[in-house]
Amino acid sequence: WIDDTGFALASDLARLDRVRAAGAAESAVLYCNRIVEAMARRTVGPTARAGPPSLAGLISDLEKYHHLPRPLKSLLHLLRSLGNDARHAVQ
Repeated sequence: WIDDTGFALASDLARLDRVRAAGAAESAVLYCNRIVEAMARRTVGPTARAGPPSLAGLISDLEKYHHLPRPLKSLLHLLRSLGNDARHAVQ
């Protein structure tokens, strides 16, 4: 599927596999973040918040509406944090 931002899941999954196989850890984490954020946006749908929700907000919304078990919430926040670190390392 392709979302309203032009995100194509199959394309990003293929890119993730390539950068992972190449040993590019920072790039792999960035693709994982992008994939999780797009899937969370699709699951949560439109929100009443002003502007696009952050990944942290999407993770909280998923837990609040019982779409996300608590242990997975912790792992997704860890991935989000690693993604932030990787984004700054790449810049």
